[in-house]
Amino acid sequence: MEEASPPSALSGWRLQAAHAVWVVLLAVCLVGLVVLAPARMAQLRGIAEDNHAALLRLNLSDGFFVGYMASLDAAVMLIFSAVGLVIFWRRSSDPLGVLVSMGLIMNGVCLTRSDEAVAATPPPWQWLGIFLMVAGNSLGVTGLAMIPNVSYGFIVLSTVAKGRITAIDTREAEQAGGVIRVFTHLNAGKLGPPHTGLVAGEGCEVQGADFAGRLPAGGLVRCVRAQKRPKKPPPPNGPGSLRDQA
Repeated sequence: MEEASPPSALSGWRLQAAHAVWVVLLAVCLVGLVVLAPARMAQLRGIAEDNHAALLRLNLSDGFFVGYMASLDAAVMLIFSAVGLVIFWRRSSDPLGVLVSMGLIMNGVCLTRSDEAVAATPPPWQWLGIFLMVAGNSLGVTGLAMIPNVSYGFIVLSTVAKGRITAIDTREAEQAGGVIRVFTHLNAGKLGPPHTGLVAGEGCEVQGADFAGRLPAGGLVRCVRAQKRPKKPPPPNGPGSLRDQA
């Protein structure tokens, strides 16, 4: 199994075309956000009316509920849009960055303009809402497909508690499906002199490993020299104490 190389950076006419499509889709998102707003407000008012008794028990009015939900929609849209714009600003020449940024903005619109609101919109604008939902999900799936494959390393321990290594046959393991390379003490290279004075369980930091302890390609294992534990003073009545010397 070979690692998939990341998509190459956009340049020339491809970069201009990608930016033009991004701007057009951004304009479509803004139009959809505006034209679907009345249907969303009508949906929120309907929810408030259906739960009028429950809101009264909480000393809340229907108007407060509608305003709260509308504010929450605005906050979600602003967060998704801000993250998408920052990604586009920082990675505007990266195909994956362009897709992720537009996917975030489209999904922000879809989260604040539900399918019920799209269904309640007049037919000419229903197609716009459907397009936003389909395009947002499609961009997310396409972005996931463009992410390079990640390789994981696994440590195989010996089944013998105490013994001497006479030979290691890795041919069967190397021919197994999905195996890129098998490392042993014969081909792993020199690891350097062992660190002395390390406190047990301290001094090593693993960056990039998951919860199962698997270290992907590009992960980092960094060991630093820890401080030696200070020597404990002798007990008052033990050997070396003043009383013992007396």
